[in-house]
Amino acid sequence: MNTKYFEHIVVYLSVLVVCVIIALFARVVALRLGVDEFTAQIVFWSVVAIGIIIYSILSILAEGLFTALVKFFFPKKQEEKTNDNASDAGAGQVVDGVGSPSSAQQQQSMDFDSIRQQQQKLMDQKVQDKRAIAIKYTQQQFAPYVSDKDLLKLCEYIELYSAKLPLSHVEPINIKGLVALDLFHFGWNIWNHFRVGKQDEISQFLKQVFAITFKDVEVGSIKSHLRDDEKKGTIPIVQSLSDRQITE
Repeated sequence: MNTKYFEHIVVYLSVLVVCVIIALFARVVALRLGVDEFTAQIVFWSVVAIGIIIYSILSILAEGLFTALVKFFFPKKQEEKTNDNASDAGAGQVVDGVGSPSSAQQQQSMDFDSIRQQQQKLMDQKVQDKRAIAIKYTQQQFAPYVSDKDLLKLCEYIELYSAKLPLSHVEPINIKGLVALDLFHFGWNIWNHFRVGKQDEISQFLKQVFAITFKDVEVGSIKSHLRDDEKKGTIPIVQSLSDRQITE
C-alpha cells in the first residue's frame, strides 16, 4: 500500500476515534440530564457528524492558510516549486511523444508515397509509349514484305526484346523484298531506340528472328555491319523512331 494513503487512513481513523469518544461523553451527559435513550442516540451521532465536519473545514482552512503564509513569507521559493512542477509536466509530455510521429510527419509521409506512385505511373507510361512507337515503326517497315502472321510474331519479339526477356521457341520471319542491309539498319534502329543492352544482343536477336536470311552469317559479322551504308536500302538508319513516324 502507498505510504501516503496509509498516512491518510491513520489520520482519518484517529479523527473518527476522537469524535466517537466525544460523542460518547455527550451521550452520557445527556442521559444524566434525564433524556430518553433515543434522544441520547441522536445526540451521539450528531456529535460524531459535527466533529467530522468541523475537522474537514479546519483542514481546508489550515491548508489554505498555510499556502498563503508560504507565499507571503517565501514568494521566491513557491515560484520555483511551481516552475519545477510545470517542467516535470512538460518533460512527461515530451517523453510520451517520443517515438510517435506527429500528424504533420504522417501527412508528409503520405505525400511522399503519392509522389512515388505518380512518378512510377509516369515511368510505366513512358515505357509503354516507347514500346508502342517501336511496334508501329516495325509494322510500317515490314507490312509490305511479310505475312500478317509473321508481322504479329515480329512485334511480339520486339516486345520481348524491349523488356529484356529471352526469346524462346522463335519461329523465323520469312521476308520477301528486303535484303540483309535493311535488316542491319532495322536492328540498329531498334537498339538505338530502346538502348536496353549491347549491340551484341540486338545482333543475336537478328540472327534468331531472321534465321533464314542470316543462316550462314555469324553474330559478330552482323554486329560489324549494323551501320553499313546508312542512307541506302529500303530501311535506312534513323536517329529517332519518334521523329520518323511524325514525318511520315
